[in-house]
Amino acid sequence: MTNHRLTKTIAILALCGCLLGTRAWSAETNFIIQPAISTNLVGTTLMLSVLQLQDTNYPALAFRWFKDGALLSDTGKVTGSQTDTVLIEAAELENAGLYSVQVLLGSAQLAAPVSRVYLVEVPLVQGIRQENTGAGIRLVAEATGGLLSYQWTWQGQDMPGATARTLVFANAYTDANAGYYGVRVTNLVGEAVSAAPGFLLAKSAPSGTYEGLFYETAGVTYEASGFFQFTLTGSKRTFSGKLFMGQSRYSFSGKLSLTHEAATTILRKDGRALDLRFQLVTTNDDSRCYGTITDGVWDALFQGHLLYYTKANPTPLARNYTLALGNTNATATAPNGSGCARVVVSASGKVTLAGHTATGTSISQARGLSRSGTFPLYVVASHGRERILGWLKVTAQGSSSITGDNLVWTKAAGPEKLYSGGYSLALSAVGSPWPFGSAANLAFTDGIASFFAGDLFEEEVALGDFVRVRSKDGRAFNAKEAPERVQISIAKKTGLLKGSLRSPSTGKKMTIRGVAMPQQNRTRGYFLGPQASGNFTLVPTVGVP
Repeated sequence: MTNHRLTKTIAILALCGCLLGTRAWSAETNFIIQPAISTNLVGTTLMLSVLQLQDTNYPALAFRWFKDGALLSDTGKVTGSQTDTVLIEAAELENAGLYSVQVLLGSAQLAAPVSRVYLVEVPLVQGIRQENTGAGIRLVAEATGGLLSYQWTWQGQDMPGATARTLVFANAYTDANAGYYGVRVTNLVGEAVSAAPGFLLAKSAPSGTYEGLFYETAGVTYEASGFFQFTLTGSKRTFSGKLFMGQSRYSFSGKLSLTHEAATTILRKDGRALDLRFQLVTTNDDSRCYGTITDGVWDALFQGHLLYYTKANPTPLARNYTLALGNTNATATAPNGSGCARVVVSASGKVTLAGHTATGTSISQARGLSRSGTFPLYVVASHGRERILGWLKVTAQGSSSITGDNLVWTKAAGPEKLYSGGYSLALSAVGSPWPFGSAANLAFTDGIASFFAGDLFEEEVALGDFVRVRSKDGRAFNAKEAPERVQISIAKKTGLLKGSLRSPSTGKKMTIRGVAMPQQNRTRGYFLGPQASGNFTLVPTVGVP
């Protein structure tokens, strides 16, 4: 009779709560376990208690505790498994889990609240288990400690995003690098790492020619910068090549370890040795090398890539391009103009570049393209005193078909007439396609030719001169009515331009060189006077910035 009256009372209260729009009280939500979530150290006593949120004058209640769905009993360290409080003394990792308790009134269950219990101790890495899956491989970290976080390492370096218990490579040859893999596990108590050196993954090294650059990260210097090229025989893991530093070149050779690491010594003419160390990175079928080179005084970053394309494997980037090496300098002690060049990418991935620096010095090089479209720029002029160094990237999309930032143009002091004191300038590359065998004229015939700095200085302040020019075909522009007498002609085959202007102050004739850039619908380059180099651009009259 009492149970029937209690059940009827609960039903009436619940109905009233619904009708009034308030949260209904129920026996199920009247009981909770304290604590609802807890993290405990291994070896401590675990205590869970049933808490009744409001007094309902229940007769005697009964309790039955469960762990992960299994009934608990008072055995060993467990006491109170049939009371409102259960104790587990000297708790161990296996005592972690989901605890629940049945709150019983006679044979009726009033509630079954739950509590999540975590147990932690100092982590321990027991090992790394290997599981092969056809062409793939799965590495599984075997570790204890509770609430573990994982960080996989390769050759001692953290692998970005590799933070699961398992490290999976769907294709071990293309997705993974040769080398030692390890794991670091952490929790609230501490940290542990897998035994050194780790799991060794070995594979053949990609054969072919590698090209790249080396320079100090703090700044390019003559003593610690240059270009390298070597050929690798993958089956033997042997390599040989040359290192270029200005007008000097040095041979080197060596052999990769099973982890694709190399260490070799390069002898120079002055007797000072260079120590070279690098690691091969071979994921995504885009093999690269990273390392350092030093003479004991300076340390330079050494990085390069495998030349990917061949006649049998042509590149989709093959075409003619025009390239401007942008310069934002505005002082009278260094060139102010932008260098210009023609770039030809062949189907086999060979990249030839020919043009001029902003002081009129001829530059040229032949390099190879990586799978990602990058190639090193390293040109030497003025008997080794002048160099341009940096990375360029060819792409089929975006607002520029060739890009490159942080290029460095340096020149040591010398006997040249212009800028004999030397300089070091940062350049930024901008490129445009120039189709094979046809004219890629600019899409305007009325433009503004602007000239900035160079010989246009007054009391150390750079001046700008703007001249309106016109064309019939978008290739030949002139301004005969202006005192500058600007004349510009764009070569149909290469996209390179030549021209001239008269100084508005002295009347002296100055040379213009640059490149037409249909992709950006403008030209960029330099004008060269008797005393200095200045910046030149040609843009449409409409929309002049």
